[in-house]
Amino acid sequence: MFSNAQRPFYRSTQYLKLDKISALKYNEFIIRNFNSHKKSISEQFANLIIEWTGRHTYYTQVLCNRIFSLTVKSVNEALLKNAMWKLLKEQETFFFRYRSLLTAHQWNTLNNPTLHPTYLPSAYFQNQSIIPQHHICR
Repeated sequence: MFSNAQRPFYRSTQYLKLDKISALKYNEFIIRNFNSHKKSISEQFANLIIEWTGRHTYYTQVLCNRIFSLTVKSVNEALLKNAMWKLLKEQETFFFRYRSLLTAHQWNTLNNPTLHPTYLPSAYFQNQSIIPQHHICR
């Protein structure tokens, strides 16, 4: 609407970059909101939610809402994993749609774990022979 020359509000505003909400603040927010309704969630589970959703607001909100709705007193691991699994299955169609927008080369590049060292356990990089083999730069 604001970046298309064919639209009436083209360039009528400035762009504002919004960073992700800090993990610490998100964690406090989740725990506080559970506690305010006499329900509890551990810091560990709140961190897991934040990490699993990548602090993407939509997914964090949806997942927390579902976990909250299913929780009687306290969040447990089975409940958390079940809610995560259901959300993932519901969104699967959308995720596959994104995949279909990529060329085979783009998909293979994204699917190559050696290009995403932050998603691999640090022990993976303890073996120095892996680094030159996969052309990983430190």
